[in-house]
Amino acid sequence: MNSASAPISASVVAGGLASRGPHPLDATAWYAVGLAIGGHLGSSTEPVIVGNDGRAAAAMDGDALVRGLLDAGRDVVDLGGLTADGLRFCAGAYGSPAVFVGSSSRYAVDVTVTVWGPGVTPWSEADVAALAELADSVLANGDDAVVGDAVPALGNADAKATGRHTRREVTSEYAAFLTLISGGPCRHPRTVAVDAAGPAVARLLDALVTGDGVAPAWPLRWVGVDRALDDLPDGYADLHRLRESIARERADLGVAFDGDGDQIVVLDERGGVLPPAAVVDLLALPVDRLKVSDGGDYRWAEAWGSVSGLTALLHLLVALDRSDLAGRPLSESRPAYPMKENTLVPELSPEPIATTPSGDEPAGPAVDHGLQPWMRSLLRCPACRAELRDEDGPQGPELACGDADCGRNYPIVDGIPVLLVDQARVRAEAN
Repeated sequence: MNSASAPISASVVAGGLASRGPHPLDATAWYAVGLAIGGHLGSSTEPVIVGNDGRAAAAMDGDALVRGLLDAGRDVVDLGGLTADGLRFCAGAYGSPAVFVGSSSRYAVDVTVTVWGPGVTPWSEADVAALAELADSVLANGDDAVVGDAVPALGNADAKATGRHTRREVTSEYAAFLTLISGGPCRHPRTVAVDAAGPAVARLLDALVTGDGVAPAWPLRWVGVDRALDDLPDGYADLHRLRESIARERADLGVAFDGDGDQIVVLDERGGVLPPAAVVDLLALPVDRLKVSDGGDYRWAEAWGSVSGLTALLHLLVALDRSDLAGRPLSESRPAYPMKENTLVPELSPEPIATTPSGDEPAGPAVDHGLQPWMRSLLRCPACRAELRDEDGPQGPELACGDADCGRNYPIVDGIPVLLVDQARVRAEAN
């Protein structure tokens, strides 16, 4: 493991792990996580479904995690690059535990690992903490070269009995499922300008228009998909590039993804932003099928609660075939929903991992260091696991531990929280 890395137990969040900061967990650490997940599953015999968001960091660390699962004696169905909602669909359809490895280039969250049990039930924070402790003990039992010697301690009776590794490409199958639940394909050809689509999303878009022998092809022309860069940021604060693409290509509408396809911003043919409430109004779906947030989270009940902006987009394209909308530009069809204050462009971010509120949280920080709410929900003091708040310290911005007895303040360097115990400033009132 990177000698400057925090322990794996410092990366625990409800539902999974988040490796963040200037010294993220390396491949050896993710291998140990794979061993620990395999051991924590105990006597279950279902194969573990594993996928990643297709970006280089997630693919590399996902491969290391798969090797750990195999060396723990677990059978692995490796789906490779797939969107998070696609993996969630597969986990629900096959009734198997699943692990999704996602990456981000924003706010120093380099890799996130989400773990679901059978039935797409997220692991509790206690379960994740137990597997992180086990992974840390694996790393402590030997150097990087002999980390596999700890396998028997994880419940594998024969350290040489590796699991079976099956690779499957399910992009076309998932595209067919999306076509089914959206009532597609749409009837009328349309040009859709696309920006900020990560590699896994780009593959899905291609599978939808080719059909690939699994489902009917959508009569769509995606433009701008060449911007599906590996190092694409997960946030969108400026839509000028997408607006230029809409105008240049005379597109019927535009969509900006958040990299991994969870969230979207939809623009009409004039470049105007459609608030999520307006999109939902156009869809005219029963209230029990879809839940939506102001930030562009579209959660679908029939897809095991998946958050999928792409699913919302496909529903919208089908809805535009309706007789009351057909032939009209989207700017004339959109309901008149004003954007909420401070959300002229909805903030896009990876799907937040659910946490349990303590009930005694302060109303809000007196100081705001600009960290997004989803990131704030992930951060914990690595020494005592208490929540952190923004403060201004003697040397600059800090994150202060909410536990008065612990009393540690962690520096924020160039906008990046440095959550290392040995670099924390201990407040005078701490015990």
